[in-house]
Amino acid sequence: MTKLYDHGLSQPPAGAGCDAARPSRGGEGDAPVIVRELVRRDVKSLTPEDSLAEAARILVRDVVNCLPVVDRAGQPKGVATIHQV
Repeated sequence: MTKLYDHGLSQPPAGAGCDAARPSRGGEGDAPVIVRELVRRDVKSLTPEDSLAEAARILVRDVVNCLPVVDRAGQPKGVATIHQV
């Protein structure tokens, strides 16, 4: 079963995933880019009980290279990557 794991943070540029390019603000002296400016809000996650086929389907469908693995309480347990499937 795939769960929507909402971290409550701002959404990055369309198509960004775990491997999103690091943005640059351009000029010297600009404020540093902070994590909340990069992360996705609509992150899909897996549970330890999900199948490898389900993980692969989501990774390919959503064009991402990794997915968080969370327990029933939503606590992080690890990360599943495209290289594992």
